[in-house]
Amino acid sequence: MRPTFPITETCSEAGLCWRFDLPAESPFFNGHFPGHPLLPGVVALGWLLAAAERFHGGEPALPLVLHNVKFQVVLLPGQPGLELSIIPQGPTRRLLARLISPAGMHASAWLEPAAPVG
Repeated sequence: MRPTFPITETCSEAGLCWRFDLPAESPFFNGHFPGHPLLPGVVALGWLLAAAERFHGGEPALPLVLHNVKFQVVLLPGQPGLELSIIPQGPTRRLLARLISPAGMHASAWLEPAAPVG
């Protein structure tokens, strides 16, 4: 699930970067949590996976293994200056995915293709 609001994208062999501000009126905050809204971790994780797919040329996401998934700092409505980065690690398809802002590291994970079954 790609963000539904404007983003600025840069992409090269060195990685992919999305820059955006998180609109206060984003529907992702609806019901999570009434009176104290914050972005659900599953939404942030969905953005990381969508960015990884985009980095690989829009290919459907491979079966991935996610390692060290962390949600460090909550994302609040109206959060400015977000940067979502996908950084390839060496010759493998292993990727470092992270979502940061001036408030700190919001989410991070290692993504790599799952081993073939069979």
